[in-house]
Amino acid sequence: MEKKTKTSRILISLVIGITLLLLILTPYLMGYAGDLFISRGQYSNAVRVTTIAIQFKSHYAYPYSVRAEAYKNLDHLKEALQDVNIAISLNPDEWFFYSLRGGIYHDLDKYDEALSDYGKALDFNNKNPDIYYNRSLVYFDLKQLAKVLDDLNRVIQLDEKYVDAYFNRGILQWILLDPEKARADLASAIILYEEQGLDQDAEEARQALINIQNE
Repeated sequence: MEKKTKTSRILISLVIGITLLLLILTPYLMGYAGDLFISRGQYSNAVRVTTIAIQFKSHYAYPYSVRAEAYKNLDHLKEALQDVNIAISLNPDEWFFYSLRGGIYHDLDKYDEALSDYGKALDFNNKNPDIYYNRSLVYFDLKQLAKVLDDLNRVIQLDEKYVDAYFNRGILQWILLDPEKARADLASAIILYEEQGLDQDAEEARQALINIQNE
């Protein structure tokens, strides 16, 4: 009888331990699941799983940032901004949160706020080409073309296969009346798009190149 009681206690302790472990891991796993759903374009599912994660652990910044990104892609910008603000309040030293909020502000046409946040992101991580690329889009909307060019040059310095930067720089060089550089960048973009299996984008770059050559 004593042996059975001891075994039961061990089993109960094991169940309790596993349950506690699952409770600890659930918000982290749900956050990662949200990222996976975002990578597949399943933004509503990402919102659902990250909401569960937040209910389990409301003081953990990561699920808020994932849900903010999902809301952004769903064009629910008010909710996206609320979530990323919470993420930043919980972890103010994470560069990605500022970069994400910069993108949300850009979508809201709040250009000064977007530039400020991209600048903060770069203060934490000045080797990330995505931040420079996204900031270049804000500068383009503001028609600050010299700054667009500076950021795109920086992107390509950091990642020589960053294909969208070649395409955008090619179009920019065309606008700046430098057809030779425009042709070179668009030719590079075509090659990189094809290497990455992005045939539709490659065709778009090819058509832009044809238009320049016909001028």
